[in-house]
Amino acid sequence: ACLKTRAKLGGWQLVESLLLGEKVTFERLDDSLDPLSVMAQIRFKVQKILKWKGGSDEGYLAEKTKYLAIYGSINPLFFFDLCEFLFELEFSMKNGFHGGLFYLDLIQVKLESLRKRHTPILQRR
Repeated sequence: ACLKTRAKLGGWQLVESLLLGEKVTFERLDDSLDPLSVMAQIRFKVQKILKWKGGSDEGYLAEKTKYLAIYGSINPLFFFDLCEFLFELEFSMKNGFHGGLFYLDLIQVKLESLRKRHTPILQRR
C-alpha cells in the first residue's frame, strides 16, 4: 500500500483520486500531466458516470458503486455542478489564467464544497 501512495499519478489515477476525495499534492503528479488534459479527463469521467444507466457493464458498475459509497447517492446535480465548474476553469485556463498547478487546489476545494452541499446531512460523517 505504501508503494502505491508514493507512485506518480497519471491522468486517470489523478481523476479517480480527486473524485474519491483523496488529498492530492503536486509531488504526486506525473510530470507530463497537462492541466487542460486533466480537466478534460475529469469531465469525461464525470459524464460517463452521469450517463450510466445500469446494465451489464461490470466496469461501470464497479465505478458507480465506488462513488455511491462516497456520495451516498449519485446526485446528478453534484456532477452537473462539477462539469460546469470544470468548463469554467478550463475556459479561464485557455484564456491565459495559468495559476501554475494551482488548478489542482481549486478542483479539490470545489469537490469538497460540492460534496458538502450535495450529501444528505444524515450521511455526513
